[in-house]
Amino acid sequence: MSIKVTGAEWNRFHGDDAAWPEGSWYDDVEMLIDGIALDDGADLSSLPEESQITLNGGFVVMSEGYRDRKSLEAHFKAWRKKQTTVFFTCSAPREMSEAIKAAILAAGGKVHGL
Repeated sequence: MSIKVTGAEWNRFHGDDAAWPEGSWYDDVEMLIDGIALDDGADLSSLPEESQITLNGGFVVMSEGYRDRKSLEAHFKAWRKKQTTVFFTCSAPREMSEAIKAAILAAGGKVHGL
């Protein structure tokens, strides 16, 4: 299966020490950033917040060895469920964009990459 996330959400997930305790790591994942496949070894620590990311496959190992191996999708979904902030992408008529951004900010949200 695949997971779709924004760059802002990936950065928070990737940088969360609770999600990635010492000795944990992931591998064998295909990442598409705005539809373009990343090369192996690409720096994934800070992606553009507005980018649209698709993760295909992958696994996570939470301790030394492979005893605690699980899918990246399961690990990400468990992390996402614990969060108090949600990330989403929307579209709107250009003439309404400023009003929508203002409404999000007034409600205590943050607008990424605009």
